[in-house]
Amino acid sequence: MMRSYHRKTLIKKEGWPLVDGWYWCPQSVVDKRIKTEKAKLKNHSHFGLAYQFATWEHDQKRLEARLAHACWDGKIRAASGYGVEYYHGDNGKTEIYGKCRFCEEPLSDGIKLIIRMEHEL
Repeated sequence: MMRSYHRKTLIKKEGWPLVDGWYWCPQSVVDKRIKTEKAKLKNHSHFGLAYQFATWEHDQKRLEARLAHACWDGKIRAASGYGVEYYHGDNGKTEIYGKCRFCEEPLSDGIKLIIRMEHEL
């Protein structure tokens, strides 16, 4: 029931900024998308809809769903199927790992900085 657009469509429709070869979807854009979808489903009564919506909402908020790489061949591709790893290292430093699914270009320092700022603010 929930509408899931292709990543390339979302980039154009929502105007994701391009940072160091990576498209980034800000959390505020994701929140607006979720709010809009929730309003559309408000009057629908369907068994399991609450579970489907919660699952869809969780998927929308995942880091790898909010990133896209502008590859050298002009196509826009998702982050690696293994996802983007975000965790705190032993010395308290935030570690972020991820790469493009196709060309294996790692996340740039600029996009890592944006992810850190969003998580820690």
